[in-house]
Amino acid sequence: MRAGELLSLTWDQVDFDQCCARLEQTKNGSRRTVGLSHKAISVLQNLPRTGDRVIANFYDTSGLDRAFASACKAAGIEGLRFHDLRHEAASRFAPTMQVQDLAKLMGWKTLQMAMRYYNPTDSEILALVRRATTKPPSQHTADTQPPVTERIPAPSFAPVGTIPTASFMVKMTPPTYASQIIRTA
Repeated sequence: MRAGELLSLTWDQVDFDQCCARLEQTKNGSRRTVGLSHKAISVLQNLPRTGDRVIANFYDTSGLDRAFASACKAAGIEGLRFHDLRHEAASRFAPTMQVQDLAKLMGWKTLQMAMRYYNPTDSEILALVRRATTKPPSQHTADTQPPVTERIPAPSFAPVGTIPTASFMVKMTPPTYASQIIRTA
């Protein structure tokens, strides 16, 4: 979340059952749901509820920035800004999801913003190429189409034995099961 979003967050926007915060007003003007980790939920549950706002001590981001700088100085950390934490989170999420999911998660309207945060290492690029070029042993002839047994949500990269489509993966049935009744989703 952005610093301004954190400071304006109210308790009624936090849904502990669904592990999320529902932001009504964001920097880009759109509503957004922010998923909360188990650790974030635990921290929020242990915060005192002294008013409507979750973080009641700050009224603007400059106060938060000063307090963060003071805490960093006390800890002997130099050159770290509060916004750097958001950048670090985006950088860690980037290699684990598709760019459009990262943009949605972080509240960006364009994919170009998400690409600023995706800086893969050489080994990550190599892993992407290997995943994309690894093919399972062929179990079907060129003129036969294997039956569809189920549709599963599409991950960032197609697992072995699946064919990527626009919004789902089609899982193929091994030839030994081809004579069975086929269920389609």
